[in-house]
Amino acid sequence: MIVRAPRQRGRLRERAERRRDCVRPERHVVHSRDQSLRLARPSMPASDENRRDIIISENRSRSQHRGVAGPGAVRGAHRLVARARRWEAARNRSRGESSARARDSWRARWHPTATGSLVDVTRVGRLAHSIGAEVFLDAVHYAQHGSIDVQRLECDYLVCSGYKVFAPHMGFAWCRRDAINALPTFREHFVPDVTPDKLEAGTYSYENVAGMDAAIAYPAGSRSARRRRRKQTASRAETIRGAMTRIAEYERSLSRELLDAVESIPGVTVYGVTDRDRLDERVPTLAFSVADVPAAGVAAGLAARDVGVRSGHMYSPRLIARLGLAPDGVVRASLVHYNTSAEIARFRDATIEVIEEMRSA
Repeated sequence: MIVRAPRQRGRLRERAERRRDCVRPERHVVHSRDQSLRLARPSMPASDENRRDIIISENRSRSQHRGVAGPGAVRGAHRLVARARRWEAARNRSRGESSARARDSWRARWHPTATGSLVDVTRVGRLAHSIGAEVFLDAVHYAQHGSIDVQRLECDYLVCSGYKVFAPHMGFAWCRRDAINALPTFREHFVPDVTPDKLEAGTYSYENVAGMDAAIAYPAGSRSARRRRRKQTASRAETIRGAMTRIAEYERSLSRELLDAVESIPGVTVYGVTDRDRLDERVPTLAFSVADVPAAGVAAGLAARDVGVRSGHMYSPRLIARLGLAPDGVVRASLVHYNTSAEIARFRDATIEVIEEMRSA
């Protein structure tokens, strides 16, 4: 296993590059169990007020995932949020817009972790770069739903937790080479201050590497993907991109059916994009509330019927507060490519049953 380890590690890096469409030589992929701490903890040291701003974006806004941006998450994370707000003000001035108008356009963006709605990340990246800021994307909720092209997104860093793409609990990151080499990271003094060493110090959990490797290869391993690859002699990267594109197309049909099912239930309010002509602006993650019925009660009732949903703030307490739903939160149903129309119908029937039961109690 020790002999194979470097080869396995290199293969994982190569496959991750293909899946993220990392083709520019000045960019590099790094992977580590603790990469989030190494990137975030020292990225805004208190003694360095002149560093370029880092904007937490992905598909997030002022309602960002508090697990990433919360003041208690990692040292310095609150500084990222504060600088994001200052960047917002600078953007308003640079565009000559009124503060209210620009602020509304920024705050109206909800991220898919809670509501399934997407953000125009490319536009955010261009705005950030136009004032010399850097863009840090967390793709944790989008990675399993569609193809990611870091060139198009115009980001400087992109991170993701492997368990969200059916892999073990192992994080990975893509970073622009000159940006990551210039970024201070948490490391021992004897570890080289260059990528990938600065983020890949220590012994790997090679069983996680093997699982991550398999997860990245998974989209290209489907029968239809293999058939297309044989016929068209497509590269592995093109095969994976094509597979993820087909997954996104299928999931848009799931989004439509899920919206139809939930919106047909009396007393239910759905949050996020609901326009059927804009389904490319969401993933099949749906947040809803039920009038006079607590979200936790709906989730518990569905769990008793072997239907898995979540309830609460989904790590988006600001969004939930702005919606007037704190502290109870919302019910969140999350679908992926292996879910079916029959399961959606069962979910709807079970939800109606739970609501009626709770209202009659």
